[in-house]
Amino acid sequence: MKNLDSIDKIPDFILEEKENILILRNSIITQMSLFEKLLDKNGKVICITKKKDEIKFKDIFHDFINFGIFKSYKSFRASLELAENFFQEDSQIIIRTIYENYLAIKYVSKTPKEVFHFTYKALGVSTNLISHPIAKNGRLQKNKIINPNNGKIEDFGIGISKMANSLESDFEIKLHQSFYPYLCEHTHLNMISSGNYRNEKNDKYEYDSFKGYHNPFAFIGYLLTLFIDYLTTEAGISDKNLCNKLFRQNKKLKKELIEFLNQYDKENSITSLVDNMVNRLKEERKLKKFQNNI
Repeated sequence: MKNLDSIDKIPDFILEEKENILILRNSIITQMSLFEKLLDKNGKVICITKKKDEIKFKDIFHDFINFGIFKSYKSFRASLELAENFFQEDSQIIIRTIYENYLAIKYVSKTPKEVFHFTYKALGVSTNLISHPIAKNGRLQKNKIINPNNGKIEDFGIGISKMANSLESDFEIKLHQSFYPYLCEHTHLNMISSGNYRNEKNDKYEYDSFKGYHNPFAFIGYLLTLFIDYLTTEAGISDKNLCNKLFRQNKKLKKELIEFLNQYDKENSITSLVDNMVNRLKEERKLKKFQNNI
């Protein structure tokens, strides 16, 4: 295989906007380093360390939210590593999983009882302790489950759109309509994304290209600001000093993202995506007072 060159090693004249991307990349790394410090001080697992009759609802909620945050941080690192080495499409595939994690965390935080869908119900189905009913045509109804406690049939599954529509920000809701389908194009074998794998003459497929290399950096930065907003302005962080550092760095990262996105040479197909992203970044958030949620 060919040796891989990272963004730091490619000459500036080859990469458009390299200087701006490196500035953005460095701000992302600074924020992720603070994020990592927060995680290193937390992450206690509660439910499986207790006896069954000692587990409380708040323990289930705590474990699910922490799992989602830790999982997302690792994915942020993986996505950034891929972006830095010009695996931009694969980086965006991971960005989709980060975004889905964000939607689930936000949805459960807003409607805490739904944590049972992601825990009790999902685990039950995966371990065959909870089953799907069979329809009249003999097929499994995978959007339904049989409650093992009373035998009643209940709905199963929470759609991505339902979670997105529950977001507080109108700009986030509008953004979802273009952002999520865009990320899905790179995840599946969708011919609309095939241009990323063709040369400039469109007469040969290629696997090694700088085309669109800057996209994942913008998306990683944007989603990182959403996670830090959630942690510092909604969930609450017990370490006041670290919380303030995360909040301040988030403001700096948002400012750099807005500057970059405003001069973004965007295709017509993603104009609304970029505009809604900028508008969300401009929304003011207030630091939450001390709270030991994470």
